[in-house]
Amino acid sequence: ICPFDWRLEHSNMTKKYSIPVIDVGAVADQESEHFAALAESIRTALHDSGCMYVTNHGVNIAEVDELFTLAQNFFALPEAQKSTLDISKAGPLRWNKQGREHTFGKKDSRETLFVLPEQQATETVLPTDFAVLQRTAQQMGEHMTNLGYQLLCCIAKSLGLAAGVFLPLFPLLSENPQQPVLLSHSFPKHEGEQLEWNVGAHSDWGALTLLLLENNSTGLEMQNPHSGEWISVDPLPGAIMVNVGDMLEIWSNGLFKAALHRVRNQSHHRFSAPFFVDPLPEVTITPLVNSSAPQRTTTFKEWGLQGLKRAFPKLSKNEQEALVKANPK
Repeated sequence: ICPFDWRLEHSNMTKKYSIPVIDVGAVADQESEHFAALAESIRTALHDSGCMYVTNHGVNIAEVDELFTLAQNFFALPEAQKSTLDISKAGPLRWNKQGREHTFGKKDSRETLFVLPEQQATETVLPTDFAVLQRTAQQMGEHMTNLGYQLLCCIAKSLGLAAGVFLPLFPLLSENPQQPVLLSHSFPKHEGEQLEWNVGAHSDWGALTLLLLENNSTGLEMQNPHSGEWISVDPLPGAIMVNVGDMLEIWSNGLFKAALHRVRNQSHHRFSAPFFVDPLPEVTITPLVNSSAPQRTTTFKEWGLQGLKRAFPKLSKNEQEALVKANPK
């Protein structure tokens, strides 16, 4: 993976590009004559842009709208009420307050809520409103995890690999393994405030990120992996944004680049729901294509722990260990 600082140093605005829009209606049928063509389209999109909008994905948009309504209601609660779900505590919902998380040394101007998958959640009894949010988010997590795995099969095909080659690296679908759901609320910019970014430039640790954007959620910018140009990513009605993460860059031996992205501070509240399609913690991360020379390897757990230290630099070693214990995934 190209070093973060190198990518920013080589950023430029010399070329114009747009984010591809891919109809993935054939993604669930590997026997379809359209599956191979779809795989080629996805290969081109992810190689050229590092990201894409996907349409005809099978996720119910009415359910997406309901999720954002519930998320907005939660984030509007007093801090004292939200803090009962602090991320350092065990429970199915885990809230992370504004200013605690950092991106490359700078505080993020956002708060987040993790919703654990049903099989990872504890038996904690939640108030009714929280329980409805939990169930709605978990159901969306199932839909998005299934879509993410289908996309991985198509991506494997595009790399000349067996369609199912990535699946053993992830929790088994038969065990209902939806990924944790992250709900994010970026705070609006106040008059005279100098803060330019809600979240600074970064790539995601996992294989893919599937991003739901609330209708008014402007401010996201993606960097083209070749030209270095930054482009605004506005919500596309009915579409889901998909971007390459660090693991897929390594597995593809650099054919796909992990997409650098950032969130510019806006004058309004911003809501989004990224779904991180992450492999099992013990999976060894090494190139799967065009790799004849010995490669330095690591596990996803080791990779993620380094990211955790960057994201929470103010925590002591004991606090970091407690956070990992409470959030083993």
